Amino acid sequence: MTNKITNQYMTLIENVKKYTAKLKFAILQFKEIETDQGTLFADGELLIGAKVFQWPEGEYAHDGEYVYQEKIYVVKDGEIDEIKEVEAPATAESTEEPIDEGSLTLPTDESIEGDIKDQIEEKVEQVIETVDVMTQSIDALMKQN
Repeated sequence: MTNKITNQYMTLIENVKKYTAKLKFAILQFKEIETDQGTLFADGELLIGAKVFQWPEGEYAHDGEYVYQEKIYVVKDGEIDEIKEVEAPATAESTEEPIDEGSLTLPTDESIEGDIKDQIEEKVEQVIETVDVMTQSIDALMKQN
């Protein structure tokens, strides 16, 4: 019984560490990037020299190539070292009709900033709720001992 409680406790502690790292990234307004190899966080814009971190470890990203939004970001020593275009596969001539650019409406900078802020606030709330549940579980386990 003690081993089971110890294992549950250790699992909860690991989860708290993971969510604490994610909360730190959200608060510091790191950019969350869903790549072909998992979630990364970038310190600012995705430019050469930007620091890149792994989720959920919170450590610098491993050296390698990460595909995100039609670009390949080459990471070396936890920084973006090179940015390459993804090569499009050769396709037959397009049969799609051209888009009338005059009919498109683009979001304003203010609406984009509001959306990002709302997303960050929502993620912070989710993390806080998760940490609260984990804290209650830890307290319950401690009372059982």
